[in-house]
Amino acid sequence: MCTLGGFFSIEPSEISLSTLSNIVSQISVRGRDAYGIIIRNENNEISREVSFFESSLKLDETAQSVSIVARAVPAAERVERMELDERDVQPFFNDQFIVSHNGLIANDKKLRDLYAIQTESSIDTSILPSLFSKVGIVKGIMQLQASFALAIVDRVNNIFYLATNFMPLYYKVDNKVVYYHSLPQEDTTKIPLNYNGWKQVPYYSILKFSNQGIEKIDLPNLLNNQKVLVICSGGLDSVTTARLYQVLGYDVSILFFKYGQQAEKAEDWATTKFSEEFDLLKYTVNVKDIFKQCSTPSLLLGNSDIELDRHLDMESTLSYVGARNFIMSSIAFSLAEKLGIGKIALGLNIDDGVYPDNNITFAKDLERLSSTAL
Repeated sequence: MCTLGGFFSIEPSEISLSTLSNIVSQISVRGRDAYGIIIRNENNEISREVSFFESSLKLDETAQSVSIVARAVPAAERVERMELDERDVQPFFNDQFIVSHNGLIANDKKLRDLYAIQTESSIDTSILPSLFSKVGIVKGIMQLQASFALAIVDRVNNIFYLATNFMPLYYKVDNKVVYYHSLPQEDTTKIPLNYNGWKQVPYYSILKFSNQGIEKIDLPNLLNNQKVLVICSGGLDSVTTARLYQVLGYDVSILFFKYGQQAEKAEDWATTKFSEEFDLLKYTVNVKDIFKQCSTPSLLLGNSDIELDRHLDMESTLSYVGARNFIMSSIAFSLAEKLGIGKIALGLNIDDGVYPDNNITFAKDLERLSSTAL
């Protein structure tokens, strides 16, 4: 996949060369076969450079925008010509737009036919400048069947767009200059993503940068955020969580795991009764083979060889099963996406401080992971 980087001046401003140099060094991590660079000056003239295997960025003080794509050569099966050709290297442009794209477009040929788009290159991304000229940015993006992170310079109206569905894309605004790249800087994994002014473009959105400020345009998400899948054991915490979401107006389903636990029959019975009484769909997944590989000496898995020097407590560390909540959450992510469900939930008891996967930090990390994994 490609990596993107560069800047756009909303108004003529001094460029931070150190910031730009850092962006170039970041995107170079994945640049193994080509760099495509387009520089736009104060007269709205552009110069295009293509270099193979190393960056040849030469910036002068009149530059108003720079669009860089590393690893810019497309996948071989998408190119009809046998030899490497500069015409197939991003960014692509026309009289109005300069477009950088990370991802793959599945319906590019259909869009070519629909809008009579002709380009010198046969690869998917090459259609984008013409598509946006014909139907506009928002309508054009909404017609893509694709994975994408997009950086789009509107040369005519001096407007800049960053857009993504689920591909990561980061930006910061400094002195009326928008800097952007598709690899995170140090500490951008924190929630919320904000480090030295760097932020992440929200998933399924377009950010429009102009003299009027920043406008956010939401894109359709195939997952329904009014639907919730609750991992449920039939115990107090998970049942309360499921019922709470239902009372709040969500469409709730529950997911029960059979993982070899001692109380499997009781939990299966309780979750079934709960789902019947409150009219919830119940899904059951058997993961016993996965948890057989766990070496944790847990009482919950029927290990009776543990020496006890105090009263048994169901919430003691003796009932800890390594990565249980993490494994179950990962499977729940996948099932939720299959079912078009936009949220999963766990009922965690904050008082149970003995489990590493039973705290607020774990939940926040799960939230970040789910948004980048699906």
